Amino acid sequence: MMFGQYQNLLKDPDRWQRMHWMLDRERFIDHLDDVRMVRNHIMHFGARPLDNSQKNRLTKFLDMMRHLNP
Repeated sequence: MMFGQYQNLLKDPDRWQRMHWMLDRERFIDHLDDVRMVRNHIMHFGARPLDNSQKNRLTKFLDMMRHLNP
């Protein structure tokens, strides 16, 4: 699946509830969109290194994922 497909699936409140994640759904989807944009930058314009803003977005998402309670 692609990031956009994950976003569309998780926009559905019923699907989101089945995940049992103690996170705000809209905030998570926003973070996922940030990751999608960084991913596209890497895949399509990979010659340029990530800037600090992109690194911070990835770090925030990773930290959020590490704290999920299944």
